[in-house]
Amino acid sequence: MNLLGTKCIQTERLTLRTLMLTDAKSIFTNWASVEETTQYLPWEPSKSVEDVKKRLQEWIDTYTEHTFFQWGIEMKISKELIGIINLHEVDLNNLSAESSYILARKYWAKGFMTEALQAVL
Repeated sequence: MNLLGTKCIQTERLTLRTLMLTDAKSIFTNWASVEETTQYLPWEPSKSVEDVKKRLQEWIDTYTEHTFFQWGIEMKISKELIGIINLHEVDLNNLSAESSYILARKYWAKGFMTEALQAVL
């Protein structure tokens, strides 16, 4: 198995893509500043777009590694960034990985995360 890192993936309704600094405002507004959507994350809700940019830059810098898997979840038609999904703890010997994700509240219970997870697996 070859690890290819975070490559663009298309689904019926979504584009899974690398994140960019220009996504910071959408990330802040749609979920990073919202306690309900960040309650299970290892970090507190973001206080500003600048906070998001710092975290985002760390992720962007890691895209050069072929073992880093983190996608922005973008609506195909509207181009709205609605969440993120990643794979971590990738174990090639057992062909397993863990996944984490976050989705803007207004998109919950519509099958978007199921669609994204099926695409990255």
